[in-house]
This record gives sequence, C-alpha cells and structure tokens, in this order.
Amino acid sequence: MGFLSVLGKMRMLSTIVIGAALLRIGTLGFGRKVLTVDLDEIELNHPFRVVDGISAQQLMGVYWLQDQGPSSSLIKFPSSSSVSLNEDALWTFASSSVMSILRFADIRYTLNYTKDHTHADIYLECFHVPISSRLVSMTMTLVTENHPYQDSIVWQRNSTLFGRPFPPGIYQMVQVIDGHGRRLPSFDRYREYMKSLHSEQIHMPIP
Repeated sequence: MGFLSVLGKMRMLSTIVIGAALLRIGTLGFGRKVLTVDLDEIELNHPFRVVDGISAQQLMGVYWLQDQGPSSSLIKFPSSSSVSLNEDALWTFASSSVMSILRFADIRYTLNYTKDHTHADIYLECFHVPISSRLVSMTMTLVTENHPYQDSIVWQRNSTLFGRPFPPGIYQMVQVIDGHGRRLPSFDRYREYMKSLHSEQIHMPIP
C-alpha cells in the first residue's frame, strides 16, 4: 500500500511537471497564434507589415529564401538593423510546425550593413542569448553579376559552422515582389517551388 501511495504521488508530480513544461512551451512558441495566407493572397504588405524608412532599393520588397524546404519562405527586410521572428511580422514559413519550433527559440538576427548596403554581417541570437560568430558566422552579399531572375534583386547568403561551410545556410534570397508591390517573374518560380513542397500557403507568427 505504501509503495502504491508513493507511486501515485510520483505520477501526480510528473503530471504537474509536464503540465508546467507544456504551459511554458505554449507561452514561448507552441500554441501561439499563427496567420496563414494562401500564395495568391501574398502582397507587399500582406501578410507583412508596412516598413517605412528604407532608402536602399536593394532592401525593398519581398524576398524568397531559396532551398529552405519547410522552414523560412518569404521575408521583408526591416528598417532597423535587427529582425525578430516573434515580434516583427516580416518572416514567414512554409510549415507552421517548423515555425513553432523556431519560434520557441525566439530567434533574432542583427544585420551589420556596409555603408552602401551591398553586404552585411549577420549575428544570431537565440533565447535572448547572442551566439558567438566563432560558432556561427553568417553574411549576405548583393549579387551584381548576371543571374537568371529577370528584374529581381538577388542576395547571396553564406553561413559557416565552426568555420566550415554550412550547406543549409548557403542559398540565395531572390526578390519576388518589388518595392512598388509588383509581382516579378521570380514569383512564379517561387510558386512552383512551394508546389514541390505540397504547400499552397505560408505561415507567420502573430506578434
């Protein structure tokens, strides 16, 4: 009887601990509200918020983060030097479940641009803790040579992990909607890529 009593108390304690953990996860990412938008509904300021104060043309519009699979999909650059997944309404995902995992980490990027806004060093923060650039180093550089995306601005993203190339972090960011709200030919290629993922929607955390 004593053993069963102790066992019952242990089960009750484990239930309380698990419940508290799930509640904590819910406040940090899982279970929080998500805005889901069909591809046909995407515009310069939908689902993205309006961004004022950007003077560099190469930072205007909406950009497709290529080859990210169910992770990051479309973004807008902020007018400030930092962008937060949870707070800025500028970052979308192909999968709401992947978004929830990254939302839990409360990811933030700080962009340190050159004066001409053709290059930036990118600094990562997770759980409000800066990640050393010796561990993860990221850059973005404006592509000035010819590329296959008519009328689009293209950025090259490079990442290293412990000083070595990190393939998931090496890709291009291709403008699919320009700063005037015009869909570019690259948007059709973006749509085809999304179809290959069997996705017709994007998902954004609601701040």
